[in-house]
Amino acid sequence: MKRLVNFRYSVAVPVSLALGVAACIMFANLRVLGGILLFSAIPVIGFAVGIIKKSLRYKAVVTALVCMLVSALGFLLMQAKIDKLAPSEVSGSAVIDARYTGESRVESLYVYSFDDAVFTVNGRVFSNQRISVYSYSPRSFSFGETVRFYGSVRSNPFREDDGSLNTYLLTSGVSFSVNTDFSELERTGNRLNLFERVRVRLEQTVKGAMDKDNASVVIGMMFGDTSEMNAHVISGMRYAGIAHIFAVSGLHVGFVSALAIALLRLFKVRRWPRCIASILITFFYCAICGFSASSVRALIMFALLSISSAAGVKYDALGSIFLSFGAILLIKPQSIVDYGFILSYSAVIAIVVFSRAISRVLYFLPSPVRGGVSVTLAAQLGTVPASLSFFGYMSAISTVINVFMLPVVSVYFMFTASCVILSAVFSAPWMLAGSNFLTGLLVDFVSLVDFSKFVVPGYATVGMVAVYFFGLIASSDIVNLPFKVKLPLFFVIVAACIVLSQLFVSGVL
Repeated sequence: MKRLVNFRYSVAVPVSLALGVAACIMFANLRVLGGILLFSAIPVIGFAVGIIKKSLRYKAVVTALVCMLVSALGFLLMQAKIDKLAPSEVSGSAVIDARYTGESRVESLYVYSFDDAVFTVNGRVFSNQRISVYSYSPRSFSFGETVRFYGSVRSNPFREDDGSLNTYLLTSGVSFSVNTDFSELERTGNRLNLFERVRVRLEQTVKGAMDKDNASVVIGMMFGDTSEMNAHVISGMRYAGIAHIFAVSGLHVGFVSALAIALLRLFKVRRWPRCIASILITFFYCAICGFSASSVRALIMFALLSISSAAGVKYDALGSIFLSFGAILLIKPQSIVDYGFILSYSAVIAIVVFSRAISRVLYFLPSPVRGGVSVTLAAQLGTVPASLSFFGYMSAISTVINVFMLPVVSVYFMFTASCVILSAVFSAPWMLAGSNFLTGLLVDFVSLVDFSKFVVPGYATVGMVAVYFFGLIASSDIVNLPFKVKLPLFFVIVAACIVLSQLFVSGVL
């Protein structure tokens, strides 16, 4: 008899780790019942393995114990991170030594980001801190510049008004805020590592050869930094459903790795040295981008793909996704509440798990079109709950826009990235003339079209998200149900979630 669920240990262990991290956050948010329910789900995973894998029924208890131990590890790692990031109650004036890393602006208020901050408040010394500096007096800094200034320091609230954890503090690590007018500013030097020097060189090349708005778009696409982008442009991208091009992920890592492999093959480098060299080059690019969650996920997946190819072993896409998922949570467990992490994994897991099922529904389309539509639709379906939770809306035309735009944007990115690298190496700004023109067309497109008219407002609760993903999983190849059962089940569940979402938005519920 065909088993109902295709269960895998490579998925169960990282999921157990994530449940342990999530349970810790639930307890920290004073939601004890939610934490208990999450923990109670963990042994169920272990017993399910023993029941589903007929040959391993006698190992069900051992499997459940392993899942519990892994989840306990996740719980302890998250608790340690909470204890480390929880700031002491501090308020007072101080002389601050810090390194500049970026800035943004809210109307007339300038917000500067600094790391490696050292200061003393009320006799207590704080070092290696990330701080946000607020000032109405604009100042110009270069990335990596070290400065000394006087300001009023206060610790950021560790909890929101409702008692829940401050997720911004958890994900950013910014425990302190400073107010200053920079009246006693002293510039003390510049401190950059190798990766930062390369990035600064590339950014200076872009800014020196392109219009301001166009340069900010190119920097956002290459490095995932949208802090200097025009607010109207980035909003238009979000409303159109294509803002994901600014998250360094598979598109970006794929181009860098493909370029590296092509060059290594050109010089006839052998298989294993080529594999290792291409991984190191991709690692270097991710380091330049600051090792964002999406870039680390893509890096690990590419490394496993390269090693599998070199060893002649079949590549396990889903296993590599969850391996990277678990690796990131081990290093940075607070990533589980970061919207970039959630959106990235929601999209890529949905693509791997659901795209084949969607492709079968779209059998009437030509093969190349069917593949693109299936992947895009799977990614959109996977990110619907996260989009509603974080942004309060979803784009009704994002699938159509992505189907037509992604191939064009992919070619544009490859062309522009190549021009940026060559321009920086040969100090030839004229090489970016074509990229400047094409970027201008993209900016004009998202600026002239009012994509906000095509957004659908919504709201997602934890229960709705759980039901939604149950519908997606039940419709995928993970569950061995007849297709004539899967299709109506999926549409009924999705329709119910949409109706509930609209009832929440309208205030009925």
